[in-house]
Amino acid sequence: MWENYGINITAWNNYSSEDLNIFWISRNVFVDNKIQACQSGYSINKAWNLSCEGNYWSDWQEPDNNYDGIVDLPYEIAGDAGAKDYSPLTYIPAAPTVPQELNATPGNRFVCLEWKEPVYCGASNITGYRVYRATEPDRWIFVAQTKELNYTDANLTNGLTYYYYVTALNSHGESRKSETVNATPGEIPGIPENVRAYSFEKKAVLRWEMPNSTGGLPITGYTIYRSTFPRWQTLYVDAGNVTEFVDGCVEPNTTYYYRIAAVNIKGEGERCGVVSATTSGLNVSMVLNNQVLGPGENATVAVYVGRNATREPLAGAHVVLSIVNLTGSVELADGYTNASGIFTTKFIAGCVRSHQNGSIRATVFADNYSTVTTSTAMTLLPAEKESAMKLIVEAGSKIRNGLWKVNVYVVEATTGKPVENAGVEVRLSTGAVAMNRSDASRRAVFEFLLDAADAPVVTAEISQKEEKVRKY
Repeated sequence: MWENYGINITAWNNYSSEDLNIFWISRNVFVDNKIQACQSGYSINKAWNLSCEGNYWSDWQEPDNNYDGIVDLPYEIAGDAGAKDYSPLTYIPAAPTVPQELNATPGNRFVCLEWKEPVYCGASNITGYRVYRATEPDRWIFVAQTKELNYTDANLTNGLTYYYYVTALNSHGESRKSETVNATPGEIPGIPENVRAYSFEKKAVLRWEMPNSTGGLPITGYTIYRSTFPRWQTLYVDAGNVTEFVDGCVEPNTTYYYRIAAVNIKGEGERCGVVSATTSGLNVSMVLNNQVLGPGENATVAVYVGRNATREPLAGAHVVLSIVNLTGSVELADGYTNASGIFTTKFIAGCVRSHQNGSIRATVFADNYSTVTTSTAMTLLPAEKESAMKLIVEAGSKIRNGLWKVNVYVVEATTGKPVENAGVEVRLSTGAVAMNRSDASRRAVFEFLLDAADAPVVTAEISQKEEKVRKY
């Protein structure tokens, strides 16, 4: 060695191409020389190039992106030969290079580690491997030492991420650490809970809850199986990480059978039991307890909403009522069906002059259904015509001096039949009014006394049900 050189090559005598295949400069350690190496001459530059195991240079340690123990860029040798060390080492050759291709596979509360041997075992044979673990950055602990190319780290916590690296050992020491890998132990999830299916005319809706056990790992989605036969289902869709799915690809009046399974990074869990939904249109009907009404009378209106295919009632359907060509009012213009699928209200008839025919219409709105309407006919009757009445007034029966008895009879004009409970108002010819409202007796006569010098001239009006109907 020269004072300023780690090695200085100026000549190479008696060499042949065969010599260069078996003799080269490698596995040397060059540390802090003024000039690490120098080479002159034309042909001997290949002496640094034929080996996959170069030399360790203290001023050339990186980069090593594939962790194979060899610097990715060649080392330039000083001198006019243009020589290079194409495999400069990142380690002192006595120790082995790092283990290769470390892989971590998680399981239920364990992680299985596997790796391959180092590229170079160092100055002596590999005696074993050391496994290191961390759950937080830079907080590594020694786990185990093994002679195998694998190790199973057991009794771990599902759902917690573990980080690992491995080193190789020989009699000269321990290699640098391998690449770092991580894994999260866990198992497949349990069965989705509380799975329900709801049927509509143009869709089926599935709802469910997360499994009681996620396997210690986050749920990543759900798979849904479907068929029109209850005994088997094929994979229908990957629904994603949701707890509701709307199946819009359905046929009307058809029963669909479903099963759902939860999924995490370990795989698909067990499927739930079969649930079904039968697509169906709506059956809307309306019933009146009385379809012929007089003025002021009312009818109970009951609207029933159910499913065609299953005959089951539909609760919560929105019902809007309207009247067509009728005089009257609906007590509740709209509302919602109860658990039995029924909405109830009243129609109150108005007063008409002649027969009036019309209908009550029910319009139903329900989730995913087109508007459904139904109507029922109704007839309104006019008010009963009041019979014409007349008064028979007897005035002039003098019972004593100055006191006259007046009798007023109320009878039907055509039949002469007495009219009971008719109100009578009597006026004197003098203009003084004798407001004496009272009901006629059962003889339909109203009697009263007048104090007058001469026989009075009496006029009277009659009324019925508080309405004046004729004057005599």
